[in-house]
Amino acid sequence: MASEEWNIDLVGQKISHKTLNFSIQFDGDPTSNDCEGKPSRFPDELSALQKVRLLREAYDAYIEAYETEKPQKRNFGYNAKPSAARSAPTTPSRSEAAVSAVVSTKPKLSLKRAEKPGG
Repeated sequence: MASEEWNIDLVGQKISHKTLNFSIQFDGDPTSNDCEGKPSRFPDELSALQKVRLLREAYDAYIEAYETEKPQKRNFGYNAKPSAARSAPTTPSRSEAAVSAVVSTKPKLSLKRAEKPGG
């Protein structure tokens, strides 16, 4: 398993390779598109392709550890909201209220066939 080659710190949002002195600092939820990883200390002897493979392996190991560790959804980064903001009821905006008022005053469309006159 690739994650055996890595030291993974989910609280600190960091992953470090055990032998190469390479690490990535994460910011955000790694299972979403709202995540940033900042690599540091790429080994000079690696080719560009090897560096890409190392990055991919690190991301995969971090995401795997993140998904197996999180029984509840974790929030990181600038999109994290306080629990009070998530649980507070929301009021509709003016445009939502206007659309709701217009929709409720329109007649409902019926798909039933009208009976033929005299039939």
